[in-house]
Amino acid sequence: LIDAIYNNHFKKVPVTSEEHWPTSLADYIRHNDESLTKCSERLMSIYTDELLPCASLEEFFDVVGLLGDIPDPSGFIAETLSAYA
Repeated sequence: LIDAIYNNHFKKVPVTSEEHWPTSLADYIRHNDESLTKCSERLMSIYTDELLPCASLEEFFDVVGLLGDIPDPSGFIAETLSAYA
């Protein structure tokens, strides 16, 4: 969801350097409120139409685009959790 917010809302924020990011973001929000509202509607649509209906971890990974990087989500989660057990 955080990735979708950045990709849908803040992809076009002009940034000259990382230290200017907060100022650039504030200016972008101030001057683009209408387009950000439309992006929010699109994000809510993605959430309700694509993410909520996911019935499995594999389907969720597919919807968010991680299945190419992590072909076995259940195994990945089990392996990650076992490292901390």
